[in-house]
Amino acid sequence: MHGWSVSKRAWMNFLRHLSVGLPIAVLCIQGTVAQEDGWVSISETEYVVRGLKDSIDLEVSIKDGFHIQANQLEDPLLIPSEISFRWPAGFSMDTLLYPPSYPFIVPGMASPLKVYSGEIRISIVLAMEQGILSGRHTIPGRFRYQACDSTKCYFPRELPLKLHIRAMN
Repeated sequence: MHGWSVSKRAWMNFLRHLSVGLPIAVLCIQGTVAQEDGWVSISETEYVVRGLKDSIDLEVSIKDGFHIQANQLEDPLLIPSEISFRWPAGFSMDTLLYPPSYPFIVPGMASPLKVYSGEIRISIVLAMEQGILSGRHTIPGRFRYQACDSTKCYFPRELPLKLHIRAMN
């Protein structure tokens, strides 16, 4: 096996809560409208960054009636929410802080799930190397998550996103 085993009951419970969600088109619209895919949207804002390190907060909205798995999970069968970026030369992420999760009780599961719902903020401390030119920079990324409603979870999704940075050195 792969170094871990899953009880038949846990596997059946997982399969019972997993179902196929219908594909929904991804919208990437510049301006005040968010990048979204039906369950989750991420605000698209220009972040002003001063100095070589600065903090930004990504605002994530989760559709009413749904939740997404948190970043730190206890069940290895669930998909954690995670954000990643393709950092161009001279940019990096110093710190990444996910918000606290809250418990979601699923009948038949031994312990509550750790989830996010509503509005959450993911904090990023952005680091820039000396010599990065002042001005606008776009950093592509993705937000991977698994959405669920009160009775089932859907296949994981990846939402493309862009950090719009205005460097003020």
